Amino acid sequence: MGDETAGSDAIGAMLGHVVKAMVDNPSCVRVSHSGDASSDAYEVIVDNADLGKVIGKQGRVANSLRMVAKAVAEKRERRIYVDFTS
Repeated sequence: MGDETAGSDAIGAMLGHVVKAMVDNPSCVRVSHSGDASSDAYEVIVDNADLGKVIGKQGRVANSLRMVAKAVAEKRERRIYVDFTS
């Protein structure tokens, strides 16, 4: 279970780092994590003015971030959910 916790922390840190690089207000970026034995859920909270940048046209940026997070989670045989809010 230690590897799963480390993996979850790494995914949250990666999401936070990438999103902070994209937005105008990086100090407002927060990543919260919850999960159970087989899945993890992340909520990436950004400033209201930056939400469009994180989601992108037709959700392409958000889906790309989800895809990268899922690639890491699949290696650990876990399901992952990523939500973006302001």
